[in-house]
Order: sequence, then structure tokens, then C-alpha cells
Amino acid sequence: MSRFVWIIPSLGLAACSALSSNEFAPSGGNEGDNPISRADAGPSYDARTDAAAGKAGSPLCHLDDTTCSPDYGSCEPPSSGADGGSDASIADATVAPPTDACRLMSQGKDVVAQCAPAGAATDGAKCTDAADCAPGFECTRMGGMAEGQCRHYCCSGTCDNPASSGGKTFCDVQFTRDSSLKVPVCMPVKSCELLKAGACTKGETCAVVREDDGTTGCVEIGPALVGQSCDEVHCGEGLTCLGKAGARRCLKLCKDGVTTCAPGERCLSSPPTFKDSGLGVCVNPNATL
Repeated sequence: MSRFVWIIPSLGLAACSALSSNEFAPSGGNEGDNPISRADAGPSYDARTDAAAGKAGSPLCHLDDTTCSPDYGSCEPPSSGADGGSDASIADATVAPPTDACRLMSQGKDVVAQCAPAGAATDGAKCTDAADCAPGFECTRMGGMAEGQCRHYCCSGTCDNPASSGGKTFCDVQFTRDSSLKVPVCMPVKSCELLKAGACTKGETCAVVREDDGTTGCVEIGPALVGQSCDEVHCGEGLTCLGKAGARRCLKLCKDGVTTCAPGERCLSSPPTFKDSGLGVCVNPNATL
């Protein structure tokens, strides 16, 4: 597909350039240097495999090939080759569920992945602390409610399992129920329309929450500005968080005839991240395929 850019002089709006690639790549760079390139992980992606390859994923998880993976649930590091803690074995009534699991914990000023007691509660179940949740899950806060909810870890940056309601999930940043620790977990998608007034409730903004299929959802409005990291905090209103886990950045959403990019920038769109070719994100003029 060819790229095109056109200007409406009377409005000063740059229409979105259509990209045939699945990446937004800055000119002269490569995927490893690109903070907004798409994650190349497929449906079979596993944080355990990623850690074994020396890729840390979300910086909130502090993973390497010597630590256990909260996503996987097993207390064994990926380099051990141990098998266990999978959702399938937990769901199988003929197999006794593990009594411990890999979780993120505060240790002084540091955050470490280590073994801790586990329960049997899975996605959406109420909890009072992490010990109530099954391996692979964390007890997260539920607004101002006294109880929390178990949500699946996504240190890998991807969420392939459906929510307890059967709907899609996306990797978000939430606080644990019993501390001020932030963790990446899979949250149910609250569908919305990008750049539509009133699309989300107060304190939320509509953003792209799954780059693999362009799913949009309401997320908490955070302090991160354009170009800043959004691996550990949410982006501001009208922005969306894109990129590979560990290198995600906030980008301004743009739409033909609705919003304008800063002088010298242009609105770039790429399927499947954006289903509507008129929607995209503002990038510098050197951004190319």
C-alpha cells in the first residue's frame, strides 16, 4: 500500500498516512531502537520463554533468566526447564494445584520476583491478598472497595486469556491489593471509540489497548506526556500507549478533520493497530516504513 499525505489549508490538518507495515519505524533506526515498534510476539508467546532469551519485558517485573516468571506462575526460573504452574494444570481437577507461586514483591526499595503461597482463585475472583490467587495471578485493588480481584500477570506485555466474563483482556498497570506496588496485569476491555467525546467515564480516556487487532478501551488518565514511557504509568488524555513491553511510549492520537498534530508532524496510521485509516498517531516527519 502506498503512503500519502495531504493538507487541508483552511483547517491546517494533516490527513493520516497509510502504512503497509505493522510497525512505526523512525528513519535510519531499527526495531530495537524504536520505542513505538510493535511487539513481535504471537499468540503462543510466553514470558518464560522471553526471560530465558534475556528479554526483560515490563520493567515493573525485573525479570532475567535467573528469576521465576509471574506470568508462568512456577517458582522455578526458566533456565531450570521445570514444568508446572500452567493454567491448564490448575484447572485439571485430577492434578493437585500448586501451593506456591512466583509473584512480584517489595524487598526494601527493590522489587523482586520470588516464591510465595498461592491459592486457587483465578480471574475476577475476590481476594484479600495475593495468597488467595492461583499461580499466575495477583490480587489487585478494586477502586475504593475493601476486597481486591485476582488478575493474571502480563510481564510479557501480552494477554491471550479471556476475562472471566469471556471478553477480551489487555495488559494494564494496577496496584496490588495490599501494597503500593504496581504490577502489569490483564484487565477486561471496556470498549470505546477513539477521540469521541464522552466515550469513557470521568478520569478515563479511550486508547488503543491491543495493537495486535486494534482493540480500543477506556484506561485511566495518567501523568505521562507525549514521548514519555508508559510501561509503569498511564498516558494523559487523548494519548495512547504503543510499543514493545519495556519500550512503550505515549503518542498523541489524531484523526482527519478532528485533531491536528504539531507543526512538522504528521498523522500516521497502520493496520491492524488502527482499523480506520483516518485514525493514527502523530509522529515526526522522519518516520517511515
